[in-house]
Amino acid sequence: MVTDTVHEGKSMAAMIDLVTRGEIEDDSTVLCAHLGGQPALNAHSALPLGGRH
Repeated sequence: MVTDTVHEGKSMAAMIDLVTRGEIEDDSTVLCAHLGGQPALNAHSALPLGGRH
């Protein structure tokens, strides 16, 4: 799944962290509402991978 580096990326990282720490059980059903963020990818497209110049 491609996510932007701001909102969707942070929420996905937080959800993965909750599963990793066991706060969300492995067999749980989780709904992740992807609310957009693709336009932000264009803003970062000129940056090299890793966001460093």
